[in-house]
Amino acid sequence: MILVKQTVGSFGRHEMGLVRVVATVIWVSVIGGCATAPQQTSSLPKSKPIYSEPASRPGYAPSGSSLVPPLEQRMVFGMHPSSPTCGDPRSPSNDRRQPASQWSVAATCLNIIRENEGFRATPYTFSGDRLIGYGHLILPGESYDRISRSQAEQILRKDVAEKSKRVAQLIKVEVTQNEFSAFVCLAYNTGTGYLERNSDALKHLNAGQRRAAADKITWVRRANNRISRNLVKRRQRECSLFLTP
Repeated sequence: MILVKQTVGSFGRHEMGLVRVVATVIWVSVIGGCATAPQQTSSLPKSKPIYSEPASRPGYAPSGSSLVPPLEQRMVFGMHPSSPTCGDPRSPSNDRRQPASQWSVAATCLNIIRENEGFRATPYTFSGDRLIGYGHLILPGESYDRISRSQAEQILRKDVAEKSKRVAQLIKVEVTQNEFSAFVCLAYNTGTGYLERNSDALKHLNAGQRRAAADKITWVRRANNRISRNLVKRRQRECSLFLTP
């Protein structure tokens, strides 16, 4: 600006106007450049990944959390998608827990039994046992030639009621209706003797380890020393029932 003032006398009015315009442009450019100087940006990531490490075992949530890695995460961490883990990752609700003896069996349990056993109007043999209806074990003194679906339903409900009493005796902690029903459904297939002597699922449940109990339900999947696809699907449904609030 000092240079501009010193040269005013040697320029005409027109030239002076041009000098003022040029000086104004230069001044605005300097001020604008200071105001819009680029800010330095950090190259560090703005957030951490959701999963920094896998859960300790397939089907288990990290301690103190209800999260279980989804299918994609389990595959990344080497957990094969066919691992025997329950399909529903939610932890069971803590609402409405009471002694097992005070619960009736949920309708979902009966549906699982009907759909997996199938209806047979006449006696049939499976693994050396004589069965009829919806997988009813024909006991000594019982005799059946043919039964209707209505009769099979009556027999089913009687069998489930008997299983329910024994399962209620074996469960030592307060449970939800669906937790109780899932174990009744399991016992209908394996027998209550299995639950009492060999069931890791029952041991975990009575220890208050409900997520571990749900996981162990899915491991009861062998028939004649081979993994059965039908049992895998059945256990998945029982596990999902157990985890449903």
